[in-house]
Amino acid sequence: MKKWTLFPLAVVCLWPASALGQDSPKPDAVAQGSLNSKPALAKPKTISGKVGADGRTIVTAKNSLWTIANPDILKEHAGRQVRVKCQISSNAEANVIQILSVKIIPSEVKFTANPGDAAFRR
Repeated sequence: MKKWTLFPLAVVCLWPASALGQDSPKPDAVAQGSLNSKPALAKPKTISGKVGADGRTIVTAKNSLWTIANPDILKEHAGRQVRVKCQISSNAEANVIQILSVKIIPSEVKFTANPGDAAFRR
């Protein structure tokens, strides 16, 4: 019985709290916040591909060509498969990226014999 009497009381007390979140900010607060705020940077993306011979481009598996804004990072990895974390420039048509980090993808595949395989059971 007490539960049913407390429920309407709780609804009446919490109802105004839900209306507080719906207030719009004052125009002065919006104008000040926009002047002091910095533009948001895009999230870093991960691209995998082969570094060009000159270290200035990356070609992905889908044959898309990316030009590197800071090529000195990849000079020592020319001709190798890499995975880079980068930020794509705001001009998406140019396909220019800024490298943040580089990881080399191992190209060697090691095969081992498994005596439990069907080839060894004969």
